Amino acid sequence: MDLEKYFDTVNQVELVEILSRTIKDGRVISLIEVSIIINAISVWNTVYLAEAVKRVRTSKDFKVELLHYISPLGRKHNFDL
Repeated sequence: MDLEKYFDTVNQVELVEILSRTIKDGRVISLIEVSIIINAISVWNTVYLAEAVKRVRTSKDFKVELLHYISPLGRKHNFDL
């Protein structure tokens, strides 16, 4: 099963409406809505970056040491709050 194609068929507005009938706390619904948006952005970034890597790898000027500049995970992050 292609998960990307499956999730493209899910109507997020309808999903939130169904959840709103069961979950009465608006804060929880807001968190679900934000999660849907973040997940959509993550999927888009994954697809986009995979295509970027594929194109870079086929370039005659490809240098593997530069590949980490494409990935957002190639950078050191400081998560100490």
